[in-house]
Amino acid sequence: MQTRTKSFWEKTSKAARKVADFQAKVILTILYILVALPTGLVVRVSEDALSMRRQPGKESHWRARHILEGSVQEARRQG
Repeated sequence: MQTRTKSFWEKTSKAARKVADFQAKVILTILYILVALPTGLVVRVSEDALSMRRQPGKESHWRARHILEGSVQEARRQG
């Protein structure tokens, strides 16, 4: 009786593993299509966080350096 139970358990465990792997792939694919993909597209279209897009009227991507007028006293005040 024990060998039958063990054999049945092993077979059902293998089948359950295959079903679970398939379900995980399907659920993660649907989650990617419904959440990650639209979010990525919206962010790509709406913002330029690294300032990589060429600005109209500019020949290069270089930004002007802002030189801060400061003294030693102001630097010490920063902490």
